[in-house]
Amino acid sequence: MEQAQRCDGGHTCPYSVELYKADDAFRTASNVALKKAGLKRQRWVADGMASPLKSIEIDGKARLLSRVCEPHNCVHHYTILYDRLQRCMAGVYMGSDANGGVHSVHFGAPSIAEADLLLKN
Repeated sequence: MEQAQRCDGGHTCPYSVELYKADDAFRTASNVALKKAGLKRQRWVADGMASPLKSIEIDGKARLLSRVCEPHNCVHHYTILYDRLQRCMAGVYMGSDANGGVHSVHFGAPSIAEADLLLKN
């Protein structure tokens, strides 16, 4: 976790999938946020194509930003912001709908600025 807080998204930074496996607080925050939004963590997340964690500041607070997408189908993906101090997570799940379009579901009650950032990443 300490290494992730100092990361800029480069290839030596840990990935959200690694943090999910290694850090109880991160895993709990992820599971709670998804459950409250009525979402399930997809099976493919553990083997998904993830971006390295990137330390950012938004709304005056330090966050870790990452994205993981379904292998060979990045229409389906999660983008997350993790607040290490509050041990909470906000994010967005993007996926295809029954009509072939794309829908999004926010989880973890992101602020307006966070929701905007999540949709752009």
